[in-house]
Amino acid sequence: LPLAADPASLGRPRFERLQGQIDASAWQAILSKAQQQGLTASAVLLCAFAETLGRWSARPDLSLNLTLFDRRPVHPQIDQVMGDFTSLTLLGYVPVAGDRWVDRARRTQQSLGEALEHRCVGSVSLLRQLARGNGEQQVSMPVVFTSALGVPDGTAAPVDGPFAHQVFGLTQTPQVWLDHQVVEANGGIALNWDRVVGLFPEGLVEAMFDAYLQSLNWL
Repeated sequence: LPLAADPASLGRPRFERLQGQIDASAWQAILSKAQQQGLTASAVLLCAFAETLGRWSARPDLSLNLTLFDRRPVHPQIDQVMGDFTSLTLLGYVPVAGDRWVDRARRTQQSLGEALEHRCVGSVSLLRQLARGNGEQQVSMPVVFTSALGVPDGTAAPVDGPFAHQVFGLTQTPQVWLDHQVVEANGGIALNWDRVVGLFPEGLVEAMFDAYLQSLNWL
């Protein structure tokens, strides 16, 4: 992606959030079309996100960091344990010229399935191996995708209701430039992009976000 500054020069990065929504009727239409093609909702969103990034990047093929809720059944009472069960895995997106969008989405879903099968090897280990293989001290994959679709009890959804209203939300993670989260909200989905302020050219992330929303509404 084009940058306006060296990430190392920013000191303590500050994040800002872009927010959008797909309403219930539009989301149900997307889910219906995805089901007809044998696609999961997360794969559709992930493909649309990767394609949007590719339009603004120097090359369309790219790698994304995926966050996973990885509470493994290692104990009969594991569901009663409180803690951070988040893990990270890498996913490569390599579009093929001339393919239909649905074909690219299917390949994305296949890659997502393979990443989940190998989630025991986290992204930190993979990045270390890449760095050693390339003779570099450090390799980073600073764009993150988090799908909280299907999280039970609405625990990942915005806190809006008769007794509460969410007034602010933000994720800030070291070595991350852009963090995209998807959560269910009011029958539709809420889409958040948290980006490092001053890192990208002015208006770039806003243009990408608008294009991303348009691509989802096109579906």
